[in-house]
Amino acid sequence: MKTMLPTLLCAASLFHLFNAQTISIETCTTSDDYLCTESAGFGTPKQSLRLLVHTTDTTSWAYNASVNTDNSKFNPSASSTYQASSDQIHFTYQNMSVTVQKATDTVWISDASATHSGIGIGLTKFNITENEGVAGFLCLDRQSGIVPALRSNGSIENASISLDLANERVYFGPHTPSDINNQSNATSCSDTTNANLQVDWTFDVTIAINGAQTNADKKIRAVIDSASPYITVYARSQDIFEGFWHAVDFSANQNFNCNYSTRLCSDSGAIMSWMTVYVEDVNWNITIFQDNVLDGDYILFLYDPDRAYTVEGDTDIVLFLGRPFLDKLVVTMDYTQQTLTFFTVYETSDSLDWTVIGIVFGCVVAFAGLFFGFYYWKYGKIAPPSNHDVEEQVSLLRGPVQAVGHGPASGMAQQPTINQGSGAAFSSGVSGLDEDDDEYQHQLQQAARQSAIEAQQRRERQLREERERRQREEDEQKQMDRQRQHEQQSQAQVGGGRLGGAAVKPEDKASLRDLRLKALERQMSQEQKDQQDNK
Repeated sequence: MKTMLPTLLCAASLFHLFNAQTISIETCTTSDDYLCTESAGFGTPKQSLRLLVHTTDTTSWAYNASVNTDNSKFNPSASSTYQASSDQIHFTYQNMSVTVQKATDTVWISDASATHSGIGIGLTKFNITENEGVAGFLCLDRQSGIVPALRSNGSIENASISLDLANERVYFGPHTPSDINNQSNATSCSDTTNANLQVDWTFDVTIAINGAQTNADKKIRAVIDSASPYITVYARSQDIFEGFWHAVDFSANQNFNCNYSTRLCSDSGAIMSWMTVYVEDVNWNITIFQDNVLDGDYILFLYDPDRAYTVEGDTDIVLFLGRPFLDKLVVTMDYTQQTLTFFTVYETSDSLDWTVIGIVFGCVVAFAGLFFGFYYWKYGKIAPPSNHDVEEQVSLLRGPVQAVGHGPASGMAQQPTINQGSGAAFSSGVSGLDEDDDEYQHQLQQAARQSAIEAQQRRERQLREERERRQREEDEQKQMDRQRQHEQQSQAQVGGGRLGGAAVKPEDKASLRDLRLKALERQMSQEQKDQQDNK
């Protein structure tokens, strides 16, 4: 039983891990890089809405159906769970505001619902939502009741959310990235007297730009601002802000390199090279590079003159960290513990330089083509066997091959031999063949064997035709000899008989020999002519 206990505990842990209740929703990006989702909605039944995912406010809201806008809208009269309120608030974000009427209704995250949630109904147009083509905001600050409600009804296992902008996901409930490079300890939210920062995901930081700490005598806090494509800067005074901005655009005490109202830089390449954010109480940091904070010639730092986020003696500078910061990591925000945990992950293939990869791949393919082209040019050519060089005595299909050359006297060049026997190597007259290339050698052997078989068959056919031709010539010659002998006998009888004629005879042995030589020359001449005709 004791030996089974660790196994049972491990199995239970794995069961808990793979059955943890987490809701994952897909995010999207607007034309100006604001973070949005189409997986949320209000009402019963659910009315799906395209909303910005926002972590610096409490009240989620959407346009009322009466607002004159082309964006998606919420129709309260079509929801059976909608409860109106007479209270109104001003929703403010990035120097712009809209009037929102408070209400209560069901909020949907994917297919999970948080009933009796506080929402808002937008009564007028809002510049940001109009420009980005969304209906409103899904708000998830520290006081938002949506996540705790999902935890209470069992939709998720714990009251936390995780932002993974690089993979276009927001997780409700427990989540640990699979490709962690570095993880911080959980850092507690800031202890501050500023009421606005008390509801945001605020933490204490120090900032170093190009390796040197900036505004070291100032208290700096940071806030997770998921919806924003910028790092928004709030400062207690204009002087404090300008000191920080000089460090960011690397203009020292001269004229600003980047206009903080328009964000346009006269020389974008001259701004800071990197900025490191140090999370004070967990000894953890992350670095943002120049490329992360530039969009062409525009810097992705935004100045907001609102002083409501700063308090003398408490907070001098507040950085609302949007996409330039969040693209570099995954952050988990725990509603129960009021903590933040940061994860940096290994870079995926999306961040690889595909131009360089394409060039390298092209070079590899070109080199491979040249190599195999040269290899084939040098070793891959097999000369066809000649019909006049080698005469096979034993069929290649039956056993070892022997080649018999006619030799120099035949007037023909000697043909390379093919030796094949027990353990013998194949040779086709080609030197330097790669011995390790077994497949290539096998193909050469097969090709040479087939060529030799065809050559042998042609040679055997020619020999058979040659024997038949010679047999016919011999038969014809015998027939001519018999006919000539018969004529001579007939002439001899006529010349020595009753008719008084004289028989034609050679005068002597020399004449007879001459006649025989002439007949032999005629025969040889006829044979040579027949051989040429057969060729």
